Amino acid sequence: MARTKLIPAITANLDWPEAVRALLCMLPMLVAVGIGQMTYVVALGQGGFFFSSLLLPRRTSGRLLMGSILIALGMGFYLMGGTVAPLPVVAVIFTFFAALNLSFLTSWSIGGPIALSIVVIYTAGLNTGSPEKAAANFLAFGLVMAWATAISMLPLWPAMMPPAPAHPPTNAELAEQGIRMGIGTALALAISYIFEFAKIGWAARSSPAFCWSGSIQ
Repeated sequence: MARTKLIPAITANLDWPEAVRALLCMLPMLVAVGIGQMTYVVALGQGGFFFSSLLLPRRTSGRLLMGSILIALGMGFYLMGGTVAPLPVVAVIFTFFAALNLSFLTSWSIGGPIALSIVVIYTAGLNTGSPEKAAANFLAFGLVMAWATAISMLPLWPAMMPPAPAHPPTNAELAEQGIRMGIGTALALAISYIFEFAKIGWAARSSPAFCWSGSIQ
């Protein structure tokens, strides 16, 4: 009885337009799986899922600008993540400063609302495990982001913008936000290296190059 009441309650609160947009953003991954091309499935899934979770500006030009910033700036962070991934100490330090600096970008009037989202793209680069893998996935990740941008520019989807802050953040507040996020992300990454946590299919942790102890000997 409780279960039959729960399902309608959940479906009634679903945002169906956003669900459809998410499905279309993920379509390249589904096509790749369907035709048996598994090489870039992870990159296609990461990029599509990431973009489908973003809130959309009201204007089409704003959506295009959002996509161009994420592709041009975000893909650079993707390559950075892959480059530092085999070097645990460097990766942890770089992750802290990446989060700290992206925090200051949130005060940018144009790209501020999506600045912290770039951290997710950076961690996707980390998950590739190596500069070679990040470079190999770069085109697929960028193409699915471009596809999701084109889909999101359609006037079918309602705008969803985050609430405006009560006051413009000060540099001290941005620094505190960045330090908090930097400590959290760097600590989480350090723990994953120490205990050799792995995401099967995303990053190979079996190589000695990924071993924390090996990086400091």
